[in-house]
Amino acid sequence: MGNRQYKYKGISQEGLSVEGTVEAADEYEALVQIRQSCRVVTKITPVRKLSAILSMEIGPRQVNFQELSMLASQFSFVLRSGIPLAKCVRLIGEQIENRNMRKILKEAESRVIAGWTLADSLKEADSEAFPSVFLETIRAGERSGTLELAFGNLAVYYEKQYEMKQKIAAVMTYPSFVLATAVTVVMIVMVKVIPTLTSVFAELDGELPFSTKILIGISDFFRNHLFHGIIAALAAMVLSLCCIRTERGRLLWNRMKLKSPVFGKIRILRISGHFAYTMSTMLSSGLSLPQALEVTAKTLENYMLAKEMVWMAQKVWEGYSLGDCMREKNSYPDTLKEVCALGEETGELEEMLYSIGKYFDSQADYAEKRMMSRLEPALLTALAVLTGFIVISIYLPLFTMYSLM
Repeated sequence: MGNRQYKYKGISQEGLSVEGTVEAADEYEALVQIRQSCRVVTKITPVRKLSAILSMEIGPRQVNFQELSMLASQFSFVLRSGIPLAKCVRLIGEQIENRNMRKILKEAESRVIAGWTLADSLKEADSEAFPSVFLETIRAGERSGTLELAFGNLAVYYEKQYEMKQKIAAVMTYPSFVLATAVTVVMIVMVKVIPTLTSVFAELDGELPFSTKILIGISDFFRNHLFHGIIAALAAMVLSLCCIRTERGRLLWNRMKLKSPVFGKIRILRISGHFAYTMSTMLSSGLSLPQALEVTAKTLENYMLAKEMVWMAQKVWEGYSLGDCMREKNSYPDTLKEVCALGEETGELEEMLYSIGKYFDSQADYAEKRMMSRLEPALLTALAVLTGFIVISIYLPLFTMYSLM
């Protein structure tokens, strides 16, 4: 392989900010060259040539749940064996099959060697590949000195997310197929069969059944307003995306996700367990309560709850108790609020949070299983009702036609 060009930024021996380019076989050799003139290397990136840009992979850049779980599990296992972080990144990067991930880890390794944190190295290598929850949890683990534990928690968290996604997909496959088939058949019936029946009834002076009139009305509406409906749906989608990008809209959207039926309860339970585990880890690592709240806020996936936690951290700095702050916001389950209040009073907040974290995880698992066991029968029942309505609406006019002939 030939040499490649690398851009770099750093601090010279005299303490001045410098930048430039060097040619080297790889990033390690480039780093050695740069360190001859720079005391600290703050950034190093390969210069992309046109051929490299044309050969870039096309597809989604963000890593999926299964890959995140496997990556976190590998990091947790290797770090527990005592291997230095930079070498750990290299070992995992050499074994991983995903080419994009292998490239990210290779770039991250050079930054870790240069003194960067792992979270910053991964984000700088590809800012869109990892969710913010993943990066902030790693950052919290590095800050508290419990990086292997943070990766272990991430492995469990994303494994459960992946399992839930797979279960939902499995449950929805058959009903989705039936629903798609039913919609196709209904559209054909509405366009071809119902208008024919309508003209025949008009000739025989017959009156259509009420259910058939409803079916015809729906058919006429879609045929006359389909284009307008598509435009309205696209406009509503664009407007919703614009609203979500605003501060108020983002808070409202995240509040709605927590209030949604069934899924909202599961989200609250998962977030409560994540909050309890992370807070327990931060406190056991020596961080003060407000510091632990600030770090934990960055790891929460729900923007509204993260904002509330930042507010709680500020209030705790001012001398308020965590229990009172959680009661005032009233976003978390009562059990968690009371545990936090009692833990503060007894001085056993760390242990109590760890125990309640297990409780919320088990409750979330149970809620997910209940949801899955009820989702498929509910969907099939709804499809049966829809199919029955269509069949009755079509056959009733046929029976009436025979009496009129």
